[in-house]
Amino acid sequence: MGYKLSSKLLWDQVKSNRNIYLPTFIMGSILMALVYIIFAMGDMIASSHGFVGYRSLGTVFKTLTYVFAIISFAVFFYLNAFLAKRRSLSYGLYGVLGLGKRDLIKLNFLECLGLCFSISLLGSILGFALGRLAFAGLLALTHLDDYLKISYQFSWAALRQAWLLFACIFLAIFLFNSFTILKAKLRDLLDGPETGEREPKAKWLLSILSLGLLLGAYYLANQNLDPIDAIKVFFPAVLMVIVGTYGVFMAVTIFLLKALKRNKHLYYKPRPFINISNLLFRMKANAAGLATISILFTCAFLTFSTTSTLYWGVAKNIEGSMPREMVFDQHLNLTAQGDKSLREQVLDRVLPDLPSWNQAQAAKQGYTLQNELLDVLYAEDTGMVTHSLDVAETGQAGQTYHLVYRYAFDMPGLNLDERQAYFAAFYGEGSPLTKLRSEEDSASILQPLYSNISDREEMQQDLWSSMGTLLFIGLYFILFFLLVSGLVVYFKQLNEAYADRKNFVILQELGLDQGQVKSTIRTQILIMFFLPLAFSVLNVIASYKILNTLLQALGTQILDGRFFLKMSVVSVLVFTLIYLLIYQATAHVYYRIVHREAVS
Repeated sequence: MGYKLSSKLLWDQVKSNRNIYLPTFIMGSILMALVYIIFAMGDMIASSHGFVGYRSLGTVFKTLTYVFAIISFAVFFYLNAFLAKRRSLSYGLYGVLGLGKRDLIKLNFLECLGLCFSISLLGSILGFALGRLAFAGLLALTHLDDYLKISYQFSWAALRQAWLLFACIFLAIFLFNSFTILKAKLRDLLDGPETGEREPKAKWLLSILSLGLLLGAYYLANQNLDPIDAIKVFFPAVLMVIVGTYGVFMAVTIFLLKALKRNKHLYYKPRPFINISNLLFRMKANAAGLATISILFTCAFLTFSTTSTLYWGVAKNIEGSMPREMVFDQHLNLTAQGDKSLREQVLDRVLPDLPSWNQAQAAKQGYTLQNELLDVLYAEDTGMVTHSLDVAETGQAGQTYHLVYRYAFDMPGLNLDERQAYFAAFYGEGSPLTKLRSEEDSASILQPLYSNISDREEMQQDLWSSMGTLLFIGLYFILFFLLVSGLVVYFKQLNEAYADRKNFVILQELGLDQGQVKSTIRTQILIMFFLPLAFSVLNVIASYKILNTLLQALGTQILDGRFFLKMSVVSVLVFTLIYLLIYQATAHVYYRIVHREAVS
């Protein structure tokens, strides 16, 4: 078979199945763009030396490239599965007309080559155009643009990596398809798209195990756990939810439909008869897709609510841990005298000298101190059984206690480097801390251990950088989740429409009018669409308590959990709206295919 004939046959195949090839081309190009952007951003950040942590941030983006590479492989093989169903009939007809399997493999090679090149080309253009926007978003979320001078640049290395990845994906698809063609018989190719499925059987054991896993995960997630135990429980619970969700869709739904079928008063009516029979017949093929949609939307809900809570909780975190621009925390051991409270003993022995010395030190250098804060944070018994004490307690005379006191103040007008240089004087000659360490009499009562010097701006930069990166990655994953979910929904509806259209023709011939056809289709689509969404919302509700515990452990200081609750509600509302838009688009495609066949 010559190149001209092969090209014409391939073009005819693409035109006749454009409602499958066009979404594949668009989706593939977007995935290519997103993969290129991750590659490019990782290269730019890793090569930048303008901020602390550039290496770790670059490593994060490099790691993400592997994650998205795996996702891309899975998505394209999923797309190929639908393309294979539509092309099998064409290949079967070509076989009847005399084309051999080598010719069919050649056709498949041209198809993979054309898709790979066109998707990679458009994806590269989109990647460079959207990459600048993505990079600006990262800088804005992390506040790196305040002190990092770096511009978005086209990355040839990232482009080569992305093209190589997609070349490997389509090579793997071509090899898989070639093996399938060599293995298949001509009759299998002709009957492939129309091959029916047997009605699935109810599986009691799998149903019970699935419900047990799901309810067990919900139970674990709603125990009164401390943060350490919550971390230990969280990942097993996630795995149980994933396995349980797939089991529920694959077994429990079939069991319920079988139970409805046994109800003769309900089943032997036109609409329930059609809906239950069709859902039961198709549930085996749809179950994995529906469970995948449910898991993906659960991930989108939880990713947005957790990352946004961490990000916007940064301000409260800083406010609680850094009350002033400059904070000095001194840890020491105090031998209690028994005449005053632990707090008073520390204040009397240390802090009276420190503020006056600090004011004098600042005045020498022309600086101004404001909003000074002097306080003892906590005390801890260093005996055999360690426990915290109220600093207002007197303490047992002669007993040694571990205490931390804080001295904090503002120095307006100073930049980060100037404030850090000023803090160095705390350990210099003449400092009360140096004097305290050198006095033997004081050392017998006070034993300075170690100190922490913190700058609010520096901590703020670190938190914005880490939490902003986390939010950016979360949003990037959400975009992937939504794209893949929309793709799964679209092709599931397309596949079901082609499978159901002849059934509705038969039903119309038996007397079902157009209104009943449309009503039946709408009911079926609603059930198939909103069942995954309902499970997603249920998973979000069940995971709220354990996630709130984990977020508080990370230091968001949203003690009542109201902010996380608000972000959870926002995520459910926003992504439900997106899901409804997907529903409207795909339901229209389904009805158009079925209706067109039914009225023709």
